[in-house]
Amino acid sequence: MPAPVPDNSGEKGAPAEANAPEHTNGQAKSRQALRESEERYRLIMENANDGIMVNELTPAGPGRFIDANDEACRILGMTRSELSDVRLIDLDTPEMKQKAPRIFRDIAQNRHLVFQTNYRTKDGREKVIEVSVSLFDLSGIPAMLSVVREVTERWQVEKALQQQNLALATINSLAADLAALPCDESIQKPVLHSLKEITGGVATLFCEYDPEDRTLVLGDIETDAEILKKVAAVAGIRPGAVRSPVSDEVFREITENIIGKRKTPTEVSFGAIPAAAGAVIQAITGIDRFIGIGYVIEGSLYGTSVIGLKADDPDPPAELLETFAHIVAISLRRRSAETALRQSEEKFRSIIENMQDIYYRTDMDGTLVMASPQAARILGLETTDELAGKNIADALFVSPADWSVFIKELKANGPLKNRVVMLKSKGGMPLIVSASGQFCYDKAGKTLGIEGIFHDISEITKVQDTLSVANKKLNLLSGMTRHDVLNKLTVLLSHLSLMERKTEDPGLRSHIDKAKNAGAGIRHQIEFTKVYQGLGLQEPRWEDLGMIVRLLQVPPGITKNSPGLGTEILADPLLIKVFENLLDNTVRHGQKATKVSVSVRESESGLVVIYEDDGIGIPAEEKEKIFERGYGKNTGLGLFLAREILAITGMKIAETGEPGAGARFEIAVPKGAYRIAAKPES
Repeated sequence: MPAPVPDNSGEKGAPAEANAPEHTNGQAKSRQALRESEERYRLIMENANDGIMVNELTPAGPGRFIDANDEACRILGMTRSELSDVRLIDLDTPEMKQKAPRIFRDIAQNRHLVFQTNYRTKDGREKVIEVSVSLFDLSGIPAMLSVVREVTERWQVEKALQQQNLALATINSLAADLAALPCDESIQKPVLHSLKEITGGVATLFCEYDPEDRTLVLGDIETDAEILKKVAAVAGIRPGAVRSPVSDEVFREITENIIGKRKTPTEVSFGAIPAAAGAVIQAITGIDRFIGIGYVIEGSLYGTSVIGLKADDPDPPAELLETFAHIVAISLRRRSAETALRQSEEKFRSIIENMQDIYYRTDMDGTLVMASPQAARILGLETTDELAGKNIADALFVSPADWSVFIKELKANGPLKNRVVMLKSKGGMPLIVSASGQFCYDKAGKTLGIEGIFHDISEITKVQDTLSVANKKLNLLSGMTRHDVLNKLTVLLSHLSLMERKTEDPGLRSHIDKAKNAGAGIRHQIEFTKVYQGLGLQEPRWEDLGMIVRLLQVPPGITKNSPGLGTEILADPLLIKVFENLLDNTVRHGQKATKVSVSVRESESGLVVIYEDDGIGIPAEEKEKIFERGYGKNTGLGLFLAREILAITGMKIAETGEPGAGARFEIAVPKGAYRIAAKPES
């Protein structure tokens, strides 16, 4: 009898002939498992959205390529054949080679690192890539796994958002500085400094408008000192030396289009700078084109600025320049009025009688004993006599209690400045003002009452509110980063898959399944931020509602009906996501839903787009909550995203269905934002 060999349990005694088939079967299963593992590996490699590279690890750094998928070849701009002849460290840019020793030390110490770097392809294209590196042993050979993602577009968007955010912050700061700047100090330098900062121009200059001579007079110039010296010496361009005539045609051009582009100094100066001198200026400065800004309010011109840009400088966003122009124009208008008050004793007898703000005085009971003439204009009164003898709290304050708080603080802290309160005009329109006040005394020191000033900051407040909203949006977008989480999640899910293939333990596999499901949920939420990041980045366009509905992928068991949708809606290009999320809501939560329909009807306020299903409907207490971020049984993001997409172009969505009778979503489209090719069928 043959000597016994170990069986599967390690016990002796079974004949070798009896165990031979099992041994053979075990080998076959191992080979089959190996083939399946290799197939899964290749499937992941070739279908991954990220570039995946495996390199040999040498003391000098990452060496020859062991493997690379198609996406890695695309990102690197090389074929597999070309990669086989180079080492990974050979592809580093000069900048990366300087950073490489530090990066490699971090990788060697932690065995994993995520970083972002620039890469230059062999044809000279610059790319921004995100790399997640992990060290491992490959059949006893030290190796490095790199997951690479090209993030050039995202980097460009984030950079643009950051630049715009900084520009908005600069404009905000300028608005505050100009409001606080004394009238006898020039605004030209802070204006030009801020303008150059937000545009990156080679030079910025300021021109004051003289309405009597109808000329624009060159003032301060913000540029490199050496450039300024050369231009002054060669072309004679210096403050006060250039006076541009403003004809009726030029005046209309500036006041009707406050942002304009010109190619030469001759054009931008309306002929004041000769062509030969203009050519010299452009040769010295390297300026390719000019952007002019008119400081205009209600058809009145107060001055202009000019930005000089090089050929590779991008044009600043027009909306940004318009906001900047409005803030400077407000300051110029205010300063123009204050200067006129100071210079014309005949027209303005005293600051109190003619100032642009409301000067007030009350007795200790709050009865108005004096108000400056400007109070009538600001409050919409015929004359200030209408205020005489009235209680200031009742006559001027939207909330009389604000005056009591003001007095209480005045008694506790002394003179007050810059307290924001709401006044009411004769027509009921609220005015936002900055209030100051102090006690006034007679010669003997007896308190007579309270005097102070109300400064109308309604316009500035509107601008600041607009900037605040813009900042909030930009901060929200810039905060929604996802690259670290997705990279780590990819590694995590890959390891979970490897663990799943290496174990037959039901309990362990159950835990792995739960972990993978949690990972999938995280991925879904992170991918939502990718969609949200795209909101509002593209101009609204006319979207064919019928085509969008036809593109909806309705699952088996549910029918789709869309009668008479010859309608186009001006919306964000992500409008299709709205209907995909509504359909997803039906599929996930409708339970008994068998059909969906999309229809339209016109109303007095515009168009109503109606999406309906015959599912279980939405409970009354959840009709508003379902649009909140994070609310719901799944991710809680779909309907929140739908509302955000619609809000970009002023549309609103509400759930109006009867609980138990199906969900019904109504999208309100304002007039002017839709067009109907054919009337909906009845």
